[in-house]
Amino acid sequence: MLGEEQWAWLEQQLAAPAVDVQLYLVGAGLQMLPDDRAIGETWGRFPRARARLMDLVSRAAAPAVLLSGDVHYSEITDVRCRANSTGGVKDIAEVTASGMTHSWGEPKGFMGHNVFNKLGDVGAAISYFVNDILNPRGFELTQRVLGCAYRRDNLEDYTAERGFGVVDIEWGEAGTPPRVTTKIVGKDGATLLERDLSYSNAATEGSSAGSDSFDCGPLHEVSDLQRVLQKVVAIGIILLVFGSMLHVLLFVLTLPWTLLRLWTRRKITPKEKKQQ
Repeated sequence: MLGEEQWAWLEQQLAAPAVDVQLYLVGAGLQMLPDDRAIGETWGRFPRARARLMDLVSRAAAPAVLLSGDVHYSEITDVRCRANSTGGVKDIAEVTASGMTHSWGEPKGFMGHNVFNKLGDVGAAISYFVNDILNPRGFELTQRVLGCAYRRDNLEDYTAERGFGVVDIEWGEAGTPPRVTTKIVGKDGATLLERDLSYSNAATEGSSAGSDSFDCGPLHEVSDLQRVLQKVVAIGIILLVFGSMLHVLLFVLTLPWTLLRLWTRRKITPKEKKQQ
């Protein structure tokens, strides 16, 4: 994910004394914490890079909050990091905010507005079926069935509505961690998600920053069997969605031919049938 020069720069920035830095906001285009996603691009696709990033953030002298997007919904996730030598624990939070123009829970959130335009009325029918009927319900079903081991409350810590993220920081005195809160604001200005993130990467007994290394994992334990079942369910939902799209497309494309055959048969008179 990063070159060695970039890793060296990031490590140098995160190693600054707490007296000089009160808070780190670490941003990336892809989600950094979750590695349990059956589909999608995340740092979890590169386990070594993800583990290295988590270790650097965990050892930072000042608290850190991770920021990401590009998944077409918003959520707040956490990892629990444990110091290998002392056993001290830190929780690190990530705020994912997306998107402002379309999202999974909105009509046309999956295929967008213009994918089927070239197909005219046929495209409009397919778009309505996929985007307005399947898309919002399919995503909600996925969240309920698969869940997320990195959310404190699976169904309360995400929203599939359009929105954007806000981070509020109340600065304290030098050397004192600030109070950090985040909100996901919807298109009508309503607050969809809100949480105090002051706990993120805050030092607890036995987990002070330094040379100690950290191992980070999900808040909720997930067995190998659960991971396999998650992938099976995810693949099933994908096949259902795309299979339904294919069925609709085939139906719409073959409908004129079917109607033409029926119309041709209706025009044959009984006398013509006898002659045949």
